[in-house]
Amino acid sequence: MKLKNNQQGFTLLELLVVVAVMAVIAGAAMMSMSGQEEHAGQGVAMHTMQVVENAENQFVIINKKIPDNLESMLCTISTATTTNGMTTGLAVNPADPDTQDNTPLLNNAAGTGTAAAVTAANARIFGGLSDAGLTGGGLSNAYASKLIAVDIPADGVAVLTNAGLSTLKFADANGCDDLETTLSGSDDASDVALDEYPLVNSAFDLPGEGGGFGVNVTLDPAATAPMMMYEEPTEIGANEKDIIVVLGIGNSSQLVTDGSFLAKAPRDGNVSGDKYGHFSLAFKIGEYQSATTDNVTLTQTETVTGGVSDNKGITWLDTPELIAALDADGDYYEGEIAEFAGLEDE
Repeated sequence: MKLKNNQQGFTLLELLVVVAVMAVIAGAAMMSMSGQEEHAGQGVAMHTMQVVENAENQFVIINKKIPDNLESMLCTISTATTTNGMTTGLAVNPADPDTQDNTPLLNNAAGTGTAAAVTAANARIFGGLSDAGLTGGGLSNAYASKLIAVDIPADGVAVLTNAGLSTLKFADANGCDDLETTLSGSDDASDVALDEYPLVNSAFDLPGEGGGFGVNVTLDPAATAPMMMYEEPTEIGANEKDIIVVLGIGNSSQLVTDGSFLAKAPRDGNVSGDKYGHFSLAFKIGEYQSATTDNVTLTQTETVTGGVSDNKGITWLDTPELIAALDADGDYYEGEIAEFAGLEDE
């Protein structure tokens, strides 16, 4: 008796149907996962901000001072030793009151010459050219556009030195440019542009310390000092009259080297590899008496006429007040929450 053979496997039509169904499922999964990597990165950044802020508060409580060796996010010459005599160079290139001229070093200093011509009297911003990967390097443009390099008056510098900040870390200007020919304090950074340097987050460490090309500069409380100031304090939950300086947390920071608060300087993974990814601390050091502000020289003074003040002076604090920990885009915790929830654009 002849038996009919049973069909083995799938027909071509059935296979095509299965493949089509799998393609639909995969497409739906990809759509649902779109943007989740960035979403997850924001969640990590928010957690890290809390960790950094808690570590800073604990450090201050235990040590009765703020951490030393914080990063200025500025570049200067490798031979600089003290902030006495240092400026941001805004006297040469006045800042536009709207855009605030945060010109990156690139292949020139203050608009003319070469990076080698940068002097201690002309500290410049560390990067800030672009948010795109492998373009410019250093600070992201998103962060740099929220900051302004200013000369903090001696009274403002004294607020920080009295609280324990004696050394401010700069980067060697010759490692901050986009030239492949100028030398920096580190052999590793001597023949590459900043956006091609693989250890950009070590830039403020001293030469020999993991590829750094940093410069330790002593803060002089009797003289002005170039620092990065947050231009719109209300964007990080502060008052519009507050004077807020921003300092980065690197591996040489006392907050890390102490060994009890942070094991390593945390890095924000939401910026590309050539960008400065360290978190930073925003400190209030003073406030304007009125909404009138002078973000270029911070030298506006009070005038009293007939016993009546014009309220245009500046009141400096006795000790710096921590406003927030900031990520590599210059955002603070509450701002990240709003972005995470889709309530605010990035």
